[in-house]
Amino acid sequence: MLTKNLMTFAAAALLIGTLSAQSASAGTGASCSKNSKKCPSVGDHMKTCCIMKKAGMCYSIKGKKAVTVFAPTDAAWDKMPKAKREALMKNHKQLHKVLAYHIVPRKLSKDDLANMRSAKTEEGEFVMINNKDGSISIDGAIIQGEGKNYKNATIYEIDEVLVPERGK
Repeated sequence: MLTKNLMTFAAAALLIGTLSAQSASAGTGASCSKNSKKCPSVGDHMKTCCIMKKAGMCYSIKGKKAVTVFAPTDAAWDKMPKAKREALMKNHKQLHKVLAYHIVPRKLSKDDLANMRSAKTEEGEFVMINNKDGSISIDGAIIQGEGKNYKNATIYEIDEVLVPERGK
């Protein structure tokens, strides 16, 4: 079972946006404010936290013995066109797919990632991994920093939102 600190960070790392349609487009909201106990802020992942809660996906990380999470920063969500982000927030099934695409159901170190070409996500598709001059990218999203290592998980900040569109 994940520790309390890991759960807080993982929830923050996986959800973007807001709990209401209005705040989803703005990226802020009363229930997602930095002082809110309903949606804890950890680092630069406030939007990710709120979106994960909206999608009801906290279970995805609670029950896993080991996971790797590629967590988009708030800035990554802000890069997504507003219309696309709003449409995603309204489509629960697609939102769930996108969030599950950020989770690999096993713990991967940065060395593991550096030597891999792909990894199967919880969503079912594979993310492509590229290591160029020591910079690791996941489907083109660059991993920022070394990642946070926990007993049961590793969480990496990424600079873009991953979308499972390959082959469709």
